[in-house]
Amino acid sequence: MAESARHHARRGAVQFLFSQDIEIDDTSSDEQYLLVDPQVISKGDIAHFQKLISNIPQHLTQIDEIIARVSNRDVARIDHIVRTILRLGVYELVWEAHIPPKVVINECINLAREFGGEKSYRFINAVLDRLEFSGELLAERRKSGRGRAASRGGMDGVGREFELIKTYFKRSHPDRADVLLGVGDDAAVVELKSSGKLVVSTDAFVEGIHFMENTDPGAIGYKSLAVSLSDIAAMGASPRYATLSLSVPEVDAKWLQKFSEGFFALAADHQVVLIGGDTIRGPMAAVTTVFGELAADRWIARGGASVGDGIYVTGTLGDAALGLMCKRETLSVNSRHKKYFEKRLERPEPRVAVGRKLAEIASSAIDISDGLLADLRHLLVAGSVGARIELDEIPLSDPYQKIFEKVGWDHALSFGDDYELCFTMHDPADELRSALESETRVRISKIGTVTEEREMEIYDPSGDRYTPMFSGYTHF
Repeated sequence: MAESARHHARRGAVQFLFSQDIEIDDTSSDEQYLLVDPQVISKGDIAHFQKLISNIPQHLTQIDEIIARVSNRDVARIDHIVRTILRLGVYELVWEAHIPPKVVINECINLAREFGGEKSYRFINAVLDRLEFSGELLAERRKSGRGRAASRGGMDGVGREFELIKTYFKRSHPDRADVLLGVGDDAAVVELKSSGKLVVSTDAFVEGIHFMENTDPGAIGYKSLAVSLSDIAAMGASPRYATLSLSVPEVDAKWLQKFSEGFFALAADHQVVLIGGDTIRGPMAAVTTVFGELAADRWIARGGASVGDGIYVTGTLGDAALGLMCKRETLSVNSRHKKYFEKRLERPEPRVAVGRKLAEIASSAIDISDGLLADLRHLLVAGSVGARIELDEIPLSDPYQKIFEKVGWDHALSFGDDYELCFTMHDPADELRSALESETRVRISKIGTVTEEREMEIYDPSGDRYTPMFSGYTHF
């Protein structure tokens, strides 16, 4: 395939900026300069080349701040050529918002494969993918005018808030006598049992941070509820009611119809009633609150793990991260595996049935939203304990295992969006685990043990310490 003029421009800019970076750091004795390829002049987009070598140094402080925030690394300690390629990628993603992010990320991956170390492209791919899901990138994209092209057909009068609510979000629930007043009034009224505990969870689901701009609206509706159901499951409760506050940039009949179908399909699966919320015009976002009930006077908190407890997870890990790579077109797999990974990303299955059982047997629990390591760390800090994790016990799906040599462990450890449960139980718990798997038909894997030392140690199948590239998603 012929290389584009823009590719030659980027290639030349990396060579030029790399040489400048070496001079600034005065490390020329250890590293060789990359001379700018003559093809930049003969085949390249000269205007874009000049823009890159002129504008990237002007924005360097801000670019490096973004890299440090997204990668959780000291930029000065990142390899020179990797740092240069990252700077180019961040500049184009943020300041050249008209260029599709997948083009920028793929180009940077190719540059890393050409100029960087053996696995440097994975690091670059991970950092730029994270930036793609950051709020500041979305803001720049909005400024550049790359908004959603809405279809307004058949929307006469539906732009009014109450008509929108009536059309897409009001449902009758004749089998739920506990809902005395639901959607459409100033507030909802529900009848609570005289005893028991109410568990409440709220999650924001924002375009550009939690989902991509062109994500299927049905998947957005589904996942906006799923993330809160997962929190309820981690507490050992049964979900009962939900509220939804929805911000949309314009009223789009087809989009709203698909969104509501996805939301209510999952709500029906778990007997959840939407009892209220709000709708406004603004950036695309959904805020969902779910109210759950405890079957007994017991819930699962994060701080109950004890030394010697086993550490367990439900399902398999890392599939959602690979789904994101497929969506970004930075991972090539067959169509069947691509469909599987993307479904795991966009339609995770909240482990509500498992959570209800865990209320009786788990010492601590959390749902895996930010990545196994990040969320497990919350349990360890809350319990003032540590952990030893065995990599060969991390559950991977068959499609993941088939491409393991290409992607490695880190997607299962650090990249989040799994919405599985991580929990601890007092060992020995083999019989409890088997019974839990049998009753819920969900895979349960023991991945490690709670330790006294307040640190997390990860060991590969050879018994060597393993250090992941990232520790997990950070919200700020």
